[in-house]
Amino acid sequence: MPEAIPSPGAGETVLALDTIITRPVIEVDGKRHEIVSLDELSIVELQRLTRWVDRIEALVKVDTEEAEDEFKQLIELASAMICAPMPKAVFAKLSGAHRWQVIEAFTVLLLRSKMSAAGAMQSAIAAMMPEGGAALGPADGMPLSPGSSAPSAGTGGSGFMKRLWFWLTAT
Repeated sequence: MPEAIPSPGAGETVLALDTIITRPVIEVDGKRHEIVSLDELSIVELQRLTRWVDRIEALVKVDTEEAEDEFKQLIELASAMICAPMPKAVFAKLSGAHRWQVIEAFTVLLLRSKMSAAGAMQSAIAAMMPEGGAALGPADGMPLSPGSSAPSAGTGGSGFMKRLWFWLTAT
């Protein structure tokens, strides 16, 4: 019979949530302007934004007029969503390159949030493992990815996310 995995101790925090929204700030022409917080966006909006960024990355590799038009449209949509709290006149001054930088900065915030959540889950799992125990992995002959016979570390992800990961881990 398998051994039961112990649950976290009584009173142990397994997740910390904040309901007070603090918006990130960017500077435009020396003045501070708020952008949306990750916590303000719905799951659907975050997924849409992620799809747009992935599509933008794919369009960079295509050299057609149609791809360029779609690229510009997606940059406009994504940056407008992120910069919604910013005065319209300030947003209108931003060039395409500026808008792309806003998207990249927001994506870094999103990635940091996901890494923080993953770290919290890893800590919670580690706390539940028996002393001296380790999570299943390649050394145990178990795949790390469902449906895969090989470890998934270091594979997958879009080029943009790989560059972000490199940028975050290089600092």
